[in-house]
Amino acid sequence: MQVRLPERCRPAKSPATHPRPRAKLQKAGRLRVAQLDTIQAEEAPEAAAVEHSIASSNGALSNGHGAVHAVTRPRSATATVQRPSTLQRGSRPYIPQVDIPQLLETLLGDPEKTLKDNTVLGSALVADGGPARLFSPLVPKSPGAPAAEDLPLMFYMPGIDGTGLAAYRQFPRLTRAFDLRCLIIPRTDRSTFEQLVEDVAALVKQELDQADAGRPVYLLGESFGAIMSMALAIKLGNYIDRLVLVNPASSFSNSIWPQAGPLLAQLPEDVYKLLPFALAPVMSNPISMAMNDVDDRAPLLQQGSDLMYGLIDLAPQLAALRLVLPPETLAWRLELLKQGSQWIRPRLKDVKQRVLVLSGEQDLLIPSKEEAEKLGKALPRARTKVLANRSHALLQEAGVDVVNILQSEGFYISERRMSNRRPSTSASDGGGASYGLARPIQLPTAKELELESSGFVSTINRLTSPVFYSTRADGRVVKGLSGVPVQQRPVLLIGNHQLFAGDMYPMIQEFIQELGVLPRGLAHPIVFAGPDALTAAGRQGGMVQSRSSTQQKKEDDRAGAAQFSSLLSTYGAVPVNGKNMHQLLAQGEIVLLYPGGAREAFKRKNEAYKLIWPG
Repeated sequence: MQVRLPERCRPAKSPATHPRPRAKLQKAGRLRVAQLDTIQAEEAPEAAAVEHSIASSNGALSNGHGAVHAVTRPRSATATVQRPSTLQRGSRPYIPQVDIPQLLETLLGDPEKTLKDNTVLGSALVADGGPARLFSPLVPKSPGAPAAEDLPLMFYMPGIDGTGLAAYRQFPRLTRAFDLRCLIIPRTDRSTFEQLVEDVAALVKQELDQADAGRPVYLLGESFGAIMSMALAIKLGNYIDRLVLVNPASSFSNSIWPQAGPLLAQLPEDVYKLLPFALAPVMSNPISMAMNDVDDRAPLLQQGSDLMYGLIDLAPQLAALRLVLPPETLAWRLELLKQGSQWIRPRLKDVKQRVLVLSGEQDLLIPSKEEAEKLGKALPRARTKVLANRSHALLQEAGVDVVNILQSEGFYISERRMSNRRPSTSASDGGGASYGLARPIQLPTAKELELESSGFVSTINRLTSPVFYSTRADGRVVKGLSGVPVQQRPVLLIGNHQLFAGDMYPMIQEFIQELGVLPRGLAHPIVFAGPDALTAAGRQGGMVQSRSSTQQKKEDDRAGAAQFSSLLSTYGAVPVNGKNMHQLLAQGEIVLLYPGGAREAFKRKNEAYKLIWPG
């Protein structure tokens, strides 16, 4: 594995008291490689050796064969890091013989001396000057694997550690599916939250402007990085296609850390050295992390031995937190958390992209499970997945594979499939934030269509049992939609509403499933006027009960109205007017118009099967 750091910055002046200088952006070329350490790792089966590299400090902590062997080398040299072979594991003592002086050096000594020469992230961890910048972890790939330039782009936004330390075990898997960039926030950085968002947005935009056009772009944000990701999605709009938020720290104000956090930064120096080890059971599940070094196919005795070695080898990783989060940095990062959570809370509705929220069921650091539920309702296009028995540091735990999760949830796309069937030709025309606007948007994946149709739409299907017929050019009526001429664009479809417009949702679903096209419906403006206006209209039309009796019921009504509006815009709806219809047709879209509008949907007595069109 190689870690590349671009030359983008100079050390900041007086970083402890002044905001850092803006990054000087390069105008040409991809990420340039700074003259820093390069580490090459041999990829082990199913995971590269990066998964084990941080376990190697200056030699193993045990007198047997350590969990990882590293070759000490001078800076800017190359080292090879290998997973221990079966022979190595078999030849070391079953019970670790701990080197006490070495262990104490790891716990209490200089973490920079311990880490900088022997870890894959060493260069990133000790780089403490200048503004935030991006680096690319490069993992050797098997023959025939797609080139990075042919994969979707992903930008990883770290937690308050500001490095890739909390996610490095995912890098080998992520780089098989993504062209990966990771953000580093040097420990001397003192930018405000809004300054940091501005500068990182500039870095990301520069990367995207230089990258091959048309590739999907993901933001993967963990903890504080999840707040950053949402802010960047708002800032960058259609440059960003999808967000993956892991244990979002937008719940910071609902935790004990606004009060308890500042006290930690004031601990005596010798006590602060032990803080990462004291908080380890709160931040993570050490057993699950140590299980990364355990082969579940080995005999139980061997598994137990490997687990003990794995627990010992967590010490250097925990010690790294002292390096990247000295007391003054911790104090400022807690302030960033406060600023970020306050900034994003009233702007959640402005995150237009599709979002997948992953939360650890056993997160003891912040209330991630509850926050995921709130975000699932507040973000217009969010789905949530709670990972059982997982902690705040779930990306480091054995058995967690982000790529597999994205694929199983139908959240991984390798190309932009646009509603107008035209290719995406620039980084900013992906349509990731164009829902509800007269612009091309992306088609949902088959899994997304299945999941998002499982509630409201499936209920309508059960109540109405829709059957679809169409007429071909020769006049023959056939079952299904094959007779609809969707290949020659643009297309204008004219329809009439059934009661409560129950015909529209199953028909859109059928168009996507059978023909692979997404008609762009022209919807009543009240749909886009906000949840309060939509709820009031629903009460007037009899679709929502009269005024709610409790505050909770009012909030539920508002949430339901917001989700209804999001569902329509996610599946192509825009406000009905002549300008929007003309723009959609000019872009080669299939436009669906109901001349009868809302009046036709709310049919009265004796109006069954009647067209109620104006004029």
